Amino acid sequence: MERPAQDYTVLDMKAIHSEAFLDNAVFDIVKAVLDNAGINDPEAYRENANQEVLDWFAAKGDDKPDMNLGESTEVLAIFRDFKTLFGKNSLSLTLDNDGEVDKRVSYYFMSHAVSSAMLEATNFDDADSVVCLLKRQASLDRNLRLAINLNSIVQARISDKVLEEILRSKDFNVGGLAVNTMYKDRLSIDEKIILFHKLRRARQDPENHATDGHNEIGESGLVKDLVESNQLEYLYGLVLTDQINPGYIKEHYSEVGDDYLIPFLKLETDTSNIESGLRYIDDPRVLRQLAEEASSFTRLSEESASEFAYEANQLATAIESEPILAEVAPLNEGEENKFVVAVDTSSGEPKIVIAWSNTKDYFRHKEILSQYCQQNDTPRISIDNSLVSGGHLAVQTANGNTQVTFSSASGDYGRYNPQLLQRYSQKIGAALAKSLDAERLTFSFV
Repeated sequence: MERPAQDYTVLDMKAIHSEAFLDNAVFDIVKAVLDNAGINDPEAYRENANQEVLDWFAAKGDDKPDMNLGESTEVLAIFRDFKTLFGKNSLSLTLDNDGEVDKRVSYYFMSHAVSSAMLEATNFDDADSVVCLLKRQASLDRNLRLAINLNSIVQARISDKVLEEILRSKDFNVGGLAVNTMYKDRLSIDEKIILFHKLRRARQDPENHATDGHNEIGESGLVKDLVESNQLEYLYGLVLTDQINPGYIKEHYSEVGDDYLIPFLKLETDTSNIESGLRYIDDPRVLRQLAEEASSFTRLSEESASEFAYEANQLATAIESEPILAEVAPLNEGEENKFVVAVDTSSGEPKIVIAWSNTKDYFRHKEILSQYCQQNDTPRISIDNSLVSGGHLAVQTANGNTQVTFSSASGDYGRYNPQLLQRYSQKIGAALAKSLDAERLTFSFV
């Protein structure tokens, strides 16, 4: 494993922080780790490794390797592709003769060492040096998921002056630095908007290769900031003019409010995203009106519009029907509890289901919903995932009064709609009082 030939007779600052210098710094670390592990012939070690690794995962039932191994010593690969750095083909760690994963080299350690070497070879007072680091990170991240978040470290170490130089340069969209600023408080919302448009123009420029295959230009971060700052009219304009994909709004349907939710839904191109948005409409009349107007969702095919109309009518009928309140497992006071909200169509008539459990018996919202189906002989197929939501339940008793709070969101299904549960507050209160054997009970939806 030979280092690429380079002449470093004269090492001025620019040469030290050149891409070639950075490559060699990484190379030395990689070679040292391999040598320490006793892997002296990586080319021979590489032979047939990729297929063996894939076969190993196939035996486990996994489609592809999970490269994010954290501190695990189960080493499945170091670099999927060495070509970027050394003109080599693939170098992978493989299985030993007994079919076990070779553990001589920690993937985490290799990743950490590579990241550290790159950081040490970078002058954070020099914009070109930082750009060099981030361009190389972009190349490596396709093959090696770095253990260190270089973007965060760069953000902490560079000055505003260096950041401005990078953002003004032709190569400002490298390694996710510019995108990363979308998620930070370092720029104002107006500066982020300006940066977004600059990134967008750069992505459309055929001469700009700085993105290195990375098409993310901070849409999700900008959408989050615009929603939080209540600049919904501006955001709507960006989506309307196809400057932001409407799919980025999906995670914020619960926050945009009634005035903007339906306009955003009408710009969607994905039926499942629209159906997810329906969860935050609790008025059956509005839902039925939307069903009638399905043909006006011009970005949907005729088939998709018909599917959406059906879902809207189903949800409207469910909201008007008596809800199903189900205790999958008892709630625990002072501990974490969770609930799910779904539409059950197994009886032929759609009904809203509100099911809850403590998290010792069933930790995930998916488990609570699955257990509800088992306990009630409900085929899982009768539950539409796009209409499922959930949250957390807190139970506290003080001075003879039991307080129950519905809040938060489900990691599996998204945030619930408080207004929908409020429609059934009387029935929910009675069911909770009986379940908790509470003489006095108050509850809230937040």
